[in-house]
Amino acid sequence: MLALHSLLGRRGFAAVLALVAVFVALTSQRNRVYANNESIWRDTVARQSPQRPRAKHLAGALYKAGRVADAITWWQAALRIRSDDPDSNNNSGLR
Repeated sequence: MLALHSLLGRRGFAAVLALVAVFVALTSQRNRVYANNESIWRDTVARQSPQRPRAKHLAGALYKAGRVADAITWWQAALRIRSDDPDSNNNSGLR
């Protein structure tokens, strides 16, 4: 730390510390997304393009968590994006 401080000076050292703090905050925020399968797929669905349906993966995570009704809703959403998806067609009929 002292070597870095002497190399960069007071302002440079403060800038490096601020940058490190930003990266720590961003990493912490991203780690919350990776807390479980459901949060990963919710984040993915929120960022997806309409041509790349990921709702069926969120549905699978919800189904594995025992949330069948929520899973069916997401499988149906996947079918609205891509009506010929065999997994979503099969799984949306679970009731």
